[in-house]
Amino acid sequence: MTRPAPPRLASWVLERFAFGPQRESLVGDIVEQYQQGRSSMWYQRQTLAAVFIGSVTRVRAHPRRALRALVLAATVPLLFVTAVWLVMLYIPSHNWLTISFNLGVFVYCSIGFTVLILTITCLDEPLSLALAESTRA
Repeated sequence: MTRPAPPRLASWVLERFAFGPQRESLVGDIVEQYQQGRSSMWYQRQTLAAVFIGSVTRVRAHPRRALRALVLAATVPLLFVTAVWLVMLYIPSHNWLTISFNLGVFVYCSIGFTVLILTITCLDEPLSLALAESTRA
């Protein structure tokens, strides 16, 4: 009798978000244990544990990247929500040209703010390297 495939969502999370030098063997061991009779709940717990431990390990290894990601993840959406709110607030009293200009200035300032935050959090790295690594990690 063959065992059904592991839970799809947990497998997807494990494949995408498990980190570490032995990631391939870790994923293989978890799948193998599941196929030998472990429960779906066990598989899901192991997936969450592997992702959590791998994430903590990466944050400890690269604290500046983690700080940069945290600051950008917290501030950029807040800035864009504020821009949308301001645009919606001023739509009845202004024409489309004024709104477009204000939105353009806001986007320009947001890009400058993002570059400033990247520069501050990556003082020991060149900015081009910081931008390239933030898209890789």
